[in-house]
Amino acid sequence: MDAEALQARAELLSVISHELRGPLSVIHLATDALLASAGHDDAARKSQRRVETIKRSADQMARLISDLLDAASLDDGPLVLDLQAQAPATLLSRACNVHRFQANAMAVTLSACVAADVRDVVCDGERVVRLLSGLIENALNSTPERGEVTLRAELETDAATQAPRMVFSVRGGGSDSAAALQAQLARAIRSPRARLGLPLAKSVIEAHGGSLEVQPAGDSGYCVRFALPA
Repeated sequence: MDAEALQARAELLSVISHELRGPLSVIHLATDALLASAGHDDAARKSQRRVETIKRSADQMARLISDLLDAASLDDGPLVLDLQAQAPATLLSRACNVHRFQANAMAVTLSACVAADVRDVVCDGERVVRLLSGLIENALNSTPERGEVTLRAELETDAATQAPRMVFSVRGGGSDSAAALQAQLARAIRSPRARLGLPLAKSVIEAHGGSLEVQPAGDSGYCVRFALPA
């Protein structure tokens, strides 16, 4: 794609994202107000669950808009990251909170664990939270009822460089889910233009100087691990 076409696409995506973010902001404000004023009887709790569904869908749309912009910007060069010190526990908590209602509705236990020796990690916090949120959503959708999706952050030493790195992991899934995700990642390596989902996650992590991998876990689940320099 030539420079003129790239510029035209960038301008179009900018306009579209701006126009979509306005209505999404209204939806977020309205759902927050409804949740804050909800009552406590059975009818109110039922309405609250519906409002939470609307809010979660709006969150997913907002994340997709940001992912599309990131995917398009990769054609122009490396991602421009907003690097700041972030607490791993905060990153995990923010990502999990987006999916609490979904996990409860699906009867899946969603939990996060932070090792005792973790330290702040310098990263683009918004992108890492979006990345974790996408991985959680994938795990919830492939985990059977009464299953578990577990997030963890822990400090490890890189075997090759002996440098410390912060490793985040999302564990979950059901039958054959590990093989499916590993195939996704393999396609991302072969085809750099496949930019959404796991391929985009891989690009975001590599822009941080980190790495991402998918491993089988348990009898039929999987574990997505990504490491950031610590």
